[in-house]
Amino acid sequence: LDLLVYSESTHDKTLDTLHRHNIVFSYPYFLIVLFTLSSSVPSDIFTTLSNKCNEQYSGRIVNACFPIGNGRFTSLFNLFDQKTPYMGAVELIKEGIQASGAAEVTVYIGSIQEGSTNIYRSYRDAINLSEYKIFTGSNSILDHNSFNLSNDEYYYPMDVELNLISAISRGDKEKVSSILQNIHEENFVKRQLSPYIARLLLNELAGTTLKITASGRQAKE
Repeated sequence: LDLLVYSESTHDKTLDTLHRHNIVFSYPYFLIVLFTLSSSVPSDIFTTLSNKCNEQYSGRIVNACFPIGNGRFTSLFNLFDQKTPYMGAVELIKEGIQASGAAEVTVYIGSIQEGSTNIYRSYRDAINLSEYKIFTGSNSILDHNSFNLSNDEYYYPMDVELNLISAISRGDKEKVSSILQNIHEENFVKRQLSPYIARLLLNELAGTTLKITASGRQAKE
């Protein structure tokens, strides 16, 4: 775990950690993949799956797996270059974990980094991606390297909010579902909001819920 949270000032300690754990790298690029499990699995499953990946995928070496608590594991990928495909290996591990007993496995893939002392950057990006779970649901794969997180505006105009309030007040479940689906599409398909902006949107939706609740109380009074 220390390896994942080191900063620029701990270069020597990072290298010492790698040495103590006999982690040897063949390639210059690195990738942290975070797995969150809905239930426990055999302790040796990650070693088994890592070896299987290394047999099937050259240039995508899964060097180490770190349990970090609360049903979460990280895998450290060592890539030949920044264009080396890795999704097949990630999917193989995910499917293997599920086959071993975990009903749901949600995967967060960090950024590709050059140099072993930048591994913590990839881990940080994977952790940031985990904030998307509330919007994407579990049992999915989110990849930082395919996300465009530059959007700084969310989509939730006033007319959409008013339509949503009206549909909920009428009990029109089909309309509510349609509006929420449109909000999701605009913000997480077309825009791919950053986690920070996504939280702002979530707060806005929570505010809409409070408005509906307040309106219901006033109607009863």
